[in-house]
Amino acid sequence: MVREHDYYRDFKKLEQLMGDNKKVAVFGNSSNQNDFTAIFDNFFLLQCNAETLKKRLNTRTNNEFGKEKM
Repeated sequence: MVREHDYYRDFKKLEQLMGDNKKVAVFGNSSNQNDFTAIFDNFFLLQCNAETLKKRLNTRTNNEFGKEKM
């Protein structure tokens, strides 16, 4: 079941993009990211602790993303 906030990358398009180019940088995450990590030579996960995330969401005034209670 796909929830309204799930985001899935198109594996075939990503694989084609990587095959057509020598260097590719892909940013962001998706619900199916574990399905294609093997096709990358390297990947980096940027994260912050819960306190920092809460502060950023609570003080941000230009974007409502992440502010709706679930």
